[in-house]
Amino acid sequence: MVRGLFQRDAQQVNNIHEKFYENEFSLSDLDNFTVGFTSVDENDKIICAGGIKSIMEMIIITDKDVSVNKRQVALYEMLTTAGRSTKEAGYNQLHAFVQDEKWARYLIKHVGFKPTVGQALVIGV
Repeated sequence: MVRGLFQRDAQQVNNIHEKFYENEFSLSDLDNFTVGFTSVDENDKIICAGGIKSIMEMIIITDKDVSVNKRQVALYEMLTTAGRSTKEAGYNQLHAFVQDEKWARYLIKHVGFKPTVGQALVIGV
């Protein structure tokens, strides 16, 4: 049975996390769900617990005909605005899903982005 994730579930969730996931992610990653839910058995024992979190994703298109210097200035202006907007919206991370490996290396080396923990996956609903 699937039902909401409630405060009363905290101990069970903590026990599952400590036993199976403590070295993979922080339990605080389960905070601030937009929607939290759990699958329980007939005795209300949690089988799975989790939820949906919203994230801030930045999407930028760039005119590559413009000089590199102007593009760098524009990128940092965009990132400054995006960072401020992200904080104002109550988030502490800004995501970018990058297909170009050279661009990804640049963002990591020069801008401060970090690879995500785990592989990013998506599913249509």
